[in-house]
Amino acid sequence: MSSKFKSVKLAAALLLVSPLLTACDPPMPPEALAALAEASFTCVEGDVPSYFSEEVADAAPFLAENLALNCPGMSYSLSDASMAQLVASSNIQAGPGGSAYATVPYAVESGVFVITSSAGASAIFSPATIQGILDGSITSWDAPQIVEDNAGIAPLEGPLTLVNLAQKDAIAALEVWYQNYAGKALSHSLDSRASVTVADYENLPEGSIAFMPGAVFTALSNTAMVTPMAASLLVDVEKFPFGATPDMMAIQTAASQWKTTKTDTSVTVSLDFAAKPVPPAGFDEAPAPYQIVYPVNLSLFGTDNLGARATARYLLRQDSQGSLTLVASLPVSVRAEALAFVSKGLPTPSAAPEQG
Repeated sequence: MSSKFKSVKLAAALLLVSPLLTACDPPMPPEALAALAEASFTCVEGDVPSYFSEEVADAAPFLAENLALNCPGMSYSLSDASMAQLVASSNIQAGPGGSAYATVPYAVESGVFVITSSAGASAIFSPATIQGILDGSITSWDAPQIVEDNAGIAPLEGPLTLVNLAQKDAIAALEVWYQNYAGKALSHSLDSRASVTVADYENLPEGSIAFMPGAVFTALSNTAMVTPMAASLLVDVEKFPFGATPDMMAIQTAASQWKTTKTDTSVTVSLDFAAKPVPPAGFDEAPAPYQIVYPVNLSLFGTDNLGARATARYLLRQDSQGSLTLVASLPVSVRAEALAFVSKGLPTPSAAPEQG
């Protein structure tokens, strides 16, 4: 099947970035390439079988319709993971098997400690408290460590019941966070699964606490008879006395601390806790960053082909990222690196609009 490229140019957006570029400039930085990518659609005719995990599946049908409008003849069809050429998931085991020829971050997921409370109780947990909950040394809500974290008040009464089930990637992010602030490894016996769903956490008893992906928590909040509450993280009492709340702003702020590493087949991210957090777009100050975060990845499988790369590039566009509802969009620096990586072999956008 032959590939047919089309480019839909938006002159106004290109004019915004073209003054930054000249014929004698060095190669464009990823941020400039991302800005150019926003000004055009790179279309390759054909269909790409694609799989989207639950955390990003809600936007997939809408994005498929929008792709068909902007790129007639180009599409992706929803498929089982075992048959997919493109896989979007935080579960690195998802896919048809074998090694992906390209993997990049797609969105930002979080790990959240969730409380079941009919009274709508909220809580703040320090690293020491989290360790105590996970190793079984804290078994009641009025434990001194919990009371100290929460300004002298016990968030709930009675026993604290830990739900032992958690997702592997969320646990890994929790371990990194704890190691940074406690200076030692986290001790736990959580039942680690490749993926978890809302069904795993339904009908929890009063006073429960579970550690789950943020997307699962948000979905559970929409269906649970008793609204679950997310705990905040307390790591800097003087600067952030109320802790870091796992909302989209705080999650995006933490993701701004990601640094990227590239190999021949992937762009990966890791949290640089010493990096200065960047405020979300439209804000002057950064909130307390919620730093138990990890990526939802886009992975391309099978034979390297431009149709799959163009589809990945489309999904990384800023307007496509804006369709995500259960997870946060990527910071621009990481998204730019991902765009540049998946665009290998695709036409490079020009720095000036074509003349009709």
